Amino acid sequence: SYFSSCCILVVEHFEQSTVFKLTEAVERDLPLVDLEGGYPRSLWSFLDTRIGHSRVARFNKLIAGVHVQQLADSAQLVFEPQTLCPYTMFHFLEQPSRDRPELCRTAAERAAAGNSTQQWLLWALERDDAIHALEEVRSWWELPNTSTQLAAASVVPISGPGRVQVSMLAHNENFNYYMLYRLIFTVPTTGAMSMTRQAIAFPADPPWLDPSKDSEMGSGRILLMIADIAFIVMLCALGLGTVYNFFHVMRRSGCWRGAKAYCTVWEVIDWVNIFMAAFLVVAYLYATEASRGLQQLVEGLPSLGEEESARRSRTELEQLVLSEANFTWSDYGLGLDAALEQANLVAKAHEDARWYASVMACCLCLRFFKAFRANPRLNVVTLTMQKACLDFAHFLIVFFFLFIGFGIIAHALFGPRIEQFSTIGEALHTTFLMMMGFLFDDYKDRMREAGGSLA
Repeated sequence: SYFSSCCILVVEHFEQSTVFKLTEAVERDLPLVDLEGGYPRSLWSFLDTRIGHSRVARFNKLIAGVHVQQLADSAQLVFEPQTLCPYTMFHFLEQPSRDRPELCRTAAERAAAGNSTQQWLLWALERDDAIHALEEVRSWWELPNTSTQLAAASVVPISGPGRVQVSMLAHNENFNYYMLYRLIFTVPTTGAMSMTRQAIAFPADPPWLDPSKDSEMGSGRILLMIADIAFIVMLCALGLGTVYNFFHVMRRSGCWRGAKAYCTVWEVIDWVNIFMAAFLVVAYLYATEASRGLQQLVEGLPSLGEEESARRSRTELEQLVLSEANFTWSDYGLGLDAALEQANLVAKAHEDARWYASVMACCLCLRFFKAFRANPRLNVVTLTMQKACLDFAHFLIVFFFLFIGFGIIAHALFGPRIEQFSTIGEALHTTFLMMMGFLFDDYKDRMREAGGSLA
């Protein structure tokens, strides 16, 4: 029952099919292939096409617009809070509930810092005003002087930022999900630009965000919350039983002998399972509290209306922001920064929860082998593994050195021409996949070209 409860909760809470559909819809709507070629002009063209468009993939409405930011260097995190005060899982344990997210940066400090490293391209602005923000982004790159427009269209920038991040936060009203999408452009010292993308969707109103509203969302939500309570009760029972067993062994055999008798693989698996389940519960509640903060920040922003009727000049938009939310223009920019950072916080919390769930599911599967010991027929697999483990370990030693040798050969032969072999880590990973029957047909021709007769 505990295993079944865990499976149901993971499937129902994470709703990975919905997350996939939302992120896939956005990826199909973006010109990713065009963005990878011709950088940074491809980025400028993409940002230019986003001016005046409030939606991504038709049903995902952007929160204000597109955010573009320079990342200082390769050591800077993609998500590094600058506006919000730190609120990690440890802060959540100390303060489970907050009135609203706390800001550690004022509008005056943001205005003093200027817009030299970040820009918001607001879809509600008229093109003549929005183009100024785009020109600020273009000014991050230094271009050589050219005599003709044709030459200017193909010239390579002299200098520019090493890493640029483009972020979009959107809300899908049909599923009531937020969607956070990031594009990170990196230009290392070799000059070979690489683009990575990160996409995650998460519910705007997860279970337990507001129990009074959860009861109004149908029997499915109520049954899910009952299953949550049952899971926590079973987790507590499992934890108490494990603790009781530990002290019982210590009392019966003494500390030293009891520790030697108790510390088995199965007990370690039980403890890891308990801790991962507890971390999963805390991570989910933390993600729920972070979602509450995101909801508060988004609701505090002024409504910009719909795409066709909401485009305004900079002066008109400043007046709207002041009349609806009593924000100055700097306050509005600070609110947008805070909402985006909070969305990153929620996304990170959901990623952590999925990681804990994965480790917990692995431990649950291993616990079945412990239960199989009660049945001689089911215990055959476990006994076979125990008896063969020594011989298998010797085989792995021989296999390890042979595999490393093949990986080094592949790295030396194909590394200069094929990215999947360019580093020793990538070469070992690709060699392992090919050994398992994957990728070989995709790369055999290129391997023959790169390695010649040695391939």
